Amino acid sequence: MNHLCCSLLLSLFASSSVAQMPVEIVKVEPHSHARCALADAATDEHDPWGSCLIVWCRNSSTKYITGIRFDVHFVSALKEVDPAVYSYENTATIKPGKMNAGIWHDGVFWHQYGDGMDVQVQVGRVMFRDGSFWTPPTPATADPNASTTTEPAKPLNQETARDFLLKASNAQFAKEGVAGYAEIKGGDKLIVHSERASAVRFNMTLKNEKFLALLKTAGIATYAYTNDAEQNFSYDVKAGQTQDDTKAK
Repeated sequence: MNHLCCSLLLSLFASSSVAQMPVEIVKVEPHSHARCALADAATDEHDPWGSCLIVWCRNSSTKYITGIRFDVHFVSALKEVDPAVYSYENTATIKPGKMNAGIWHDGVFWHQYGDGMDVQVQVGRVMFRDGSFWTPPTPATADPNASTTTEPAKPLNQETARDFLLKASNAQFAKEGVAGYAEIKGGDKLIVHSERASAVRFNMTLKNEKFLALLKTAGIATYAYTNDAEQNFSYDVKAGQTQDDTKAK
């Protein structure tokens, strides 16, 4: 959306005048399975791993809020902080003083870290109904002598990402009691064999942005989903589109 120069100036001025944090994070649920199932049923969406991140927040400003960006670090059961920042947007309208809950699928991280998973959530940006914005002040340089209780986890490389994809897929089959397995063929093709393969399940998986990002990190060029019979689906990761009439075998 385009804005006139004067509107931009007014928005910048308004955002700088809001000194107080306009959003209070009240409660965070890092891996809710029950609420995720209810949300999926209500929206006709589905997380392949049945886990959702929920952030409860309160509008502590005097203005209507129409958008919030939360910046999230995932934390392992051993309190290792994933250095990658994942952003989640809540575009609900929140009245001053009122609470709201945002919910987003995060099953891929739950599979990686398990029920011991935690998160660190910060407010990265707030949009108000009057067109103004709030962003947190730039933090001061960290004290090099300050002690920390955790160490950042190493970023996923191609090898560890591939290992995780295979382990997570096979663990899900075992958990659900479904016949299937995952493998990587030809160096860059992930094939998931499942007796429950269908177009609906395939398309639902492709809606999971974290899963797609993990495929890229793993250097996967093609994601295939098949029941080794009539149900064969394929996705070109680099092109970001499905492939027609592709046999996954």
